Amino acid sequence: KRIVPPISPTGYWHRYHFGTHEWTRASLDSTEGEGPAQRYHHSLVVLRDKAYLHGGISLRQAGASSRPAGGQLVDLWAYDFLGEYWQPLRTTGLPMQPRALHIAVGVPGSAALQRADCLLITMGVKAGQRSKVHG
Repeated sequence: KRIVPPISPTGYWHRYHFGTHEWTRASLDSTEGEGPAQRYHHSLVVLRDKAYLHGGISLRQAGASSRPAGGQLVDLWAYDFLGEYWQPLRTTGLPMQPRALHIAVGVPGSAALQRADCLLITMGVKAGQRSKVHG
């Protein structure tokens, strides 16, 4: 039996300002179209002027392509802080498995090494499985 924690989705960012030591809220709603499904146990990484959101467990019904069995997500979204909009990122290559409770790290690129920015994702739990890493 699947247990879903009592979660009340907020629909906004909590933003801490280091200069003023003040918390404020900013809407997560996109100024240009739809944003990602509300979720929990996802990863969110900020790299330069974008935040990258990956995976997790859906709180509401999303499109069939982004909500596999078990409610776990495999989608990847970018939030542009400058334009204040969400954009789904289309990926190619090795297919990712839906996952939650995973770790993600943004790695800045290097012109000297001819490497672009990248996102590293590791560990986590796939639908119907427990993590093989124990603390």
